[in-house]
Amino acid sequence: MITNDDIKKLKRAFVTKDYLDKRLDDRFDRFEKYMDYRFQTIEEILKELLKFNDFATDKLDWLVGKYQKFEDERMILTTQYSSVNKRLDVHETDVKILKKKIHA
Repeated sequence: MITNDDIKKLKRAFVTKDYLDKRLDDRFDRFEKYMDYRFQTIEEILKELLKFNDFATDKLDWLVGKYQKFEDERMILTTQYSSVNKRLDVHETDVKILKKKIHA
């Protein structure tokens, strides 16, 4: 016949349902905390990347604006230089004509 001591020994030798439930609950809790930690890290990295993206976009908008302004100024100056060079050529021609008339 099985005695109470035998039952106690068997309980120590085999896993009980309560023990297994407790161990599995502990493991699942640890796994859930670990996954929360991992996803929290990913979410933080995503937030940082979005912040950097906003920062870079703002700086690029500023840079494109400055470049556009520079390009507009360059276009105006190029046009002005072209106009000045044409007038200078006309003046040089006039000076040559006047020199010929004076020395003639």
